[in-house]
Amino acid sequence: MKYKLKQKQNQRITRITETTLVVGADIAKKVHVARAVDFRGIELGKDCTFHNDAEGLTKLATWMKDLGQRHAKTDIVFGIEPTGHYWFPLAAFLKEQGIKIVVVNPHHVNKSKELEDNSQTKSDYKDAKVIADLIRNGKYSEPNLPTKEYADLRILMNLREKMSVSLTQVKGRIVNWFDRFFPEYTSVFKVWEGKASLMTLREFPLPAEIVAKGSRGVLECLKTEVKRGE
Repeated sequence: MKYKLKQKQNQRITRITETTLVVGADIAKKVHVARAVDFRGIELGKDCTFHNDAEGLTKLATWMKDLGQRHAKTDIVFGIEPTGHYWFPLAAFLKEQGIKIVVVNPHHVNKSKELEDNSQTKSDYKDAKVIADLIRNGKYSEPNLPTKEYADLRILMNLREKMSVSLTQVKGRIVNWFDRFFPEYTSVFKVWEGKASLMTLREFPLPAEIVAKGSRGVLECLKTEVKRGE
């Protein structure tokens, strides 16, 4: 396993050649910062600050292509730290432009900050250079960016997972409510999610309300919706 990881690391390093323009970008909600280096880590040109919209992304693409022409770079590798969801439009745009996009581990970025200027302080400008250096050293991975229906499926799966977590939390709060205020409830309804149980919770959720309604009143109320055996 260690040999395979080392081999993969070497392949990533050799992927960065003299003709490769390595670009690292710090991603924010509205404004991003990008910096470019060559395979030895020498910074090329000035940084590029661009907005997360069509005009800003076009500005980034023009900046990278101009740098590539000035420094004889025929290949571009663009890297980011995948935090949050703000990088999705950028990744889709770069993929359409035929520019390779890679991601670096946020933990590696945090650990490497001090090597840049002997300080752990954070800034968009600094992080962009740290990300570029990690890429040229082969410490990156290639994300799987689904398109069309596969992208929709991924979004739906994420939503389903979040809803499942929320549902579990709500059920846990309901069970907590039973334990605190109505511990006898489960001796009557073994499954509190059943139709009769849910109707009972909706119509008279507290013991005092059941006492006020009386057994006959409760029965008459349940008969309106619950059939025998449910």
